[in-house]
Formats: sequence, structure tokens, C-alpha cells
Amino acid sequence: MRATRLIPEVRHLPYHVRLKHLGLTTLELRRIRGDMLQVYKFLSERNPLSSCSYLKVQCDSRVRGHCKKLVKCFARLDIRKFSFSHRVVNEWNSLPEWVVNSTSVQCFKVNTDKFFHKCGRI
Repeated sequence: MRATRLIPEVRHLPYHVRLKHLGLTTLELRRIRGDMLQVYKFLSERNPLSSCSYLKVQCDSRVRGHCKKLVKCFARLDIRKFSFSHRVVNEWNSLPEWVVNSTSVQCFKVNTDKFFHKCGRI
């Protein structure tokens, strides 16, 4: 993160140490968190695009984990492989039920941060 080098006290430190010292997360984790927030909004119908069929929830009752598991369709082309609806499936399916079944957007954000902290990603 280029902006963290502007702070004189941490300029000489490596990237991950600078982030830890400043209490920031990596850009990768912030993007994942943002994607998970969008999926939550789609599935909880808090988004005007929720009527679209971007994401398909698994209808089978025998799924492990939470009840809102997503189905990952086959993708042959890179443009499809790296699209939003394809790249979020594995990350969403790895979330525990107490995160996925949050009651509000703010609660989902807090629970996601707790889960990432618990997993050692923060």
C-alpha cells in the first residue's frame, strides 16, 4: 500500500508490518469482505438487483454448513471464471452459519470481521 509509506514512523517497515502497526487490512481482504457484503445483500433482498438470477442457491437439503450455499456453474472462458458471480462462490460457501444468517448488514460486517480475525486472516 503506497499511502502507508507517507507516514514517517512506519516508512521503513515491510508492508504487512506497516498494516498491522496502522490497524489496516490488506487490499485483498477488503475486496473479499466487500464481495461477501454484496452477496449478503443479494441473498437477503436488500439490493435492487436481487430479483436477477446472478447467484443460485443450492436447493438440496443435504448440504453441509449453512443453508444458503451457492452453486458454482462450469466456466470455460476466463471472462466467466473471473466474474463476480463465479469468484464469490467458494468464499461465501466457506463462511459459517452464524455469519451468513446475520440479521442486518451492520451485524454481517461485524460477524465477518470476527470470522476473519478468528481464522487469522486479519
